[in-house]
Amino acid sequence: LQFNKWPEEYKTSLSIRHDFDRPLSDEQLNNILSFYNSNEYKSTWFWLKKTFNLKQIQHVLNSGHEVGLHSEYIGSEKFKTELTFFHNYQLSMQGY
Repeated sequence: LQFNKWPEEYKTSLSIRHDFDRPLSDEQLNNILSFYNSNEYKSTWFWLKKTFNLKQIQHVLNSGHEVGLHSEYIGSEKFKTELTFFHNYQLSMQGY
């Protein structure tokens, strides 16, 4: 069952997702974003609390990509702590 037709009659898609378990240098980030820009690719980037880097996140957003924040914890006090951290981040980004 097909609910929506693919735009411009495309039959397939490619999803590019980045999960950061370790920090990424600004140079590495710039190289990836430059490659995507030159090929007109878009991607989704996920940061953990331990690798959270506001400057890099804003650079990715300014480049037209999607950003997601994700957790390493399920059903624990640490998960509640991360929810608070990400909620406060979201509040600070309102109006961005």
